[in-house]
Amino acid sequence: MGNGKAVTKGMAITGSVLLLLPLPLAFASVGILPQGLTWMELLAVAAMDLTPAVLVGGSLLMWAALRARSHARMIGLSLALSASVPVAAVALNAATAGRALEGESWYVAIGAASFWLGATLAGLGGLLLLRRLFSPVPMSESPLRG
Repeated sequence: MGNGKAVTKGMAITGSVLLLLPLPLAFASVGILPQGLTWMELLAVAAMDLTPAVLVGGSLLMWAALRARSHARMIGLSLALSASVPVAAVALNAATAGRALEGESWYVAIGAASFWLGATLAGLGGLLLLRRLFSPVPMSESPLRG
């Protein structure tokens, strides 16, 4: 059983890194913003570019949470937020494209913000899962019930 626990720990570490690393990279690139590009446009572009990393990290983290039977609800709901609201925002943006809207659509801003919020919350759930996996107290006796 020791090998299975090591695999779960490795999946949780990799998933947490893949979920939490893209957000600081997006904010670090603010210093090189081209003229006329806003924060929300940067976050929307970064969300599209880094979606594969978040998908792989979220899948690994959810799998590790299910294997450990801990924090799966928090991680699953965060990933659902990260996936569903941007899809709805894109659908609303496409539905209102025929109307005269000035400037950028706020649907895109809501979609990008919820993508990053969900990914960050799932990454924090991954850190809680790692704390639980690396605790010296056995999971069955731990007061940290997830």
